[in-house]
Amino acid sequence: MAPPPSTVVEAGGSKKRRRDDDEADENGKRLGKKLHFKDEDSVREQARKYRILAARMPIKALTSAWSLGKNRRLDTKHVRNLCAIFTQGGLNRRAEENHLLVLCSRADVSRMMKHLQRRDLSASPEVSEELPFFDEWLSVNHGRPVEVMAGQHRIKALEAYVQETGANEEELWWTCEFYDKDTLPLNLNLKLRVNRQDPGMADSHGQVWVQVVAASSQDPKLFSGTAVQVKDQMTDVLQLGSDKQFPTRRLATIWRNKRWREMATRWCETSIGRATFKISTWDWMISYRIDDYWFAIFRSVLQTLSQLPGDAANEVELADWKMMSEFLGLTRTNDQIRTLFYPPSSSSSSSLSSATTRSTKRRPGFLTAIDDARYEEIYSRILMTSRLRFTNIHRLISLSKDDGKVLFQVMNHVVAWLNATPTTISNQRDNNKPPLRADIVATLNHCSDRVVREAEKRLGVFVWEPDHHHSSTPEAASILLQHEVLDFVLQRLGDFKTVGWARLFFRVDEAAS
Repeated sequence: MAPPPSTVVEAGGSKKRRRDDDEADENGKRLGKKLHFKDEDSVREQARKYRILAARMPIKALTSAWSLGKNRRLDTKHVRNLCAIFTQGGLNRRAEENHLLVLCSRADVSRMMKHLQRRDLSASPEVSEELPFFDEWLSVNHGRPVEVMAGQHRIKALEAYVQETGANEEELWWTCEFYDKDTLPLNLNLKLRVNRQDPGMADSHGQVWVQVVAASSQDPKLFSGTAVQVKDQMTDVLQLGSDKQFPTRRLATIWRNKRWREMATRWCETSIGRATFKISTWDWMISYRIDDYWFAIFRSVLQTLSQLPGDAANEVELADWKMMSEFLGLTRTNDQIRTLFYPPSSSSSSSLSSATTRSTKRRPGFLTAIDDARYEEIYSRILMTSRLRFTNIHRLISLSKDDGKVLFQVMNHVVAWLNATPTTISNQRDNNKPPLRADIVATLNHCSDRVVREAEKRLGVFVWEPDHHHSSTPEAASILLQHEVLDFVLQRLGDFKTVGWARLFFRVDEAAS
């Protein structure tokens, strides 16, 4: 009989040690560890020797595209709030705490200063002489803009403020602190970009993951070693120490698991991924050893985004995807696609006119990041490509840890049906345990390629893509069997949680004997 829901049992019958117990042990060890007094300067103080100068900079000569990692998405609500503050007299462009932090070469700054000296350009009487005005930066430096490490929302708010007040375009400048891109150390380069001060603009878990990947790409030796060492490195480099609630230990757990690290990196390259990546959720997903089920869902989204025109990975938002998954099922019709993109007008005189005459007006609030031409391209691509799948990712991200445990327990039970001697996990703290389905691969040797292809088509899941590296038909069959079982459970999750699924399986066992 299957274990009761309150007990997690590994294949082979060995009891799995609860993760909470591991955390308690780790905390207990840390209590006995001698703490060292630690005090250090602020990040800007640490970076001061790499600062070239401060100067006024026209915002047209600034770019918010990052050379290290990926910048946060612009928050229009925050821009409006800043503009309101400016309106109330809070512009304060010259206050040091409001300076933009920018990155460029020392040679470009030197070239600009020499140009000013040749012009013998005096500073504005309203600004101190220590702050030169680099108004001709782009012409002097061959059109090379300066990279903004922190402050993109202030730039957009200034543009809105100038427009609202009718001020001259000459006011579109901000005081910037210039840092030398050739000598600024990687850790400080990253620390100057992260946002840990403003709770209202705190980086999402997806953005933090992007920062981890960016730092690692510059220094592959970073974030290696034991779990504690990786956690401590992340706390330091990403400035996570100021948030006691941030799940840094779990972040390190995901990073140390190669398969999940690769998937999280691919997932967070998309706008949908960055919006849905939650560290604690991914941590418990790892623990239940049904990786391929989660991965099939993630890959389905990634595959579809890759086949849409333009930069769909960054332009399609989570709300857009939710609407697509609601309208565009496996058996979608052309009318359903048309209704999503170009909904009929409420003033249509008859069903005949609405069916024969396509509305040309876009759906409000849908795919707002793209222009009309790209909108039509995406519509046409979906219309012509029936294989595109719009998986309901919201069903996945809304799952709780207890929901995940039910999936694990059911799959564990199915494996026990098909393999009387499943694998016993000796090291419960191993971060790369084998998947549950591995114990049923040999049992599925009878499956043919045709059976697998038919199952893929029926489930709308394609496991033989080039990047999946599944080397055998039984391997693919085990993934599809797991997917079908767990999809069945998800559709009836309430029943499995309330009816007492252990007794249900006992009755099935009795009927089969």
